[in-house]
Amino acid sequence: AEVYRGVLVGSLALQMGPFVWLSNVSVDDPLTRHVISRFYPQIYLCAYPLAAASVRRLLTLLRPARVCGGGWAAAAAGGLLCACLAVRLPGQDQSSNYIVRGYAESVLKGMPEGAVLVTQGDTPMYASRYLSAVEGLRGDVRMVEVDMLGGGWYWRHTLR
Repeated sequence: AEVYRGVLVGSLALQMGPFVWLSNVSVDDPLTRHVISRFYPQIYLCAYPLAAASVRRLLTLLRPARVCGGGWAAAAAGGLLCACLAVRLPGQDQSSNYIVRGYAESVLKGMPEGAVLVTQGDTPMYASRYLSAVEGLRGDVRMVEVDMLGGGWYWRHTLR
């Protein structure tokens, strides 16, 4: 019981800071709404440790000494987990997916010299910035992220 209490308190402590901060922020500004949408998945900081603690507790309750027939429950749970991974993992593997890279290359190569590329969203922005900064593709193209235009710091950084 002490472990679960610690997991719960720790998870809630990690969640409370961003939650309290975001609950007091005005959502009139588009940049603020964009930032809040990034922190929305923070609830998983609380949910995943609690789910892990629950599975641990369940496996503790189903120990071979307490269940007739030995460790069949733990073996079944492990087998189910392996089966889920075997079925789902190949579909999640994106290591050979170059669609975003190809898109960013096409966009950058099609820009006139000294152009300004206006992007919206992480995928086109980060892909284009990566190709430009790391691989040296079209270093003359300046990039502006629409979602960041609401912040004064972004204007100062972009106008340099």
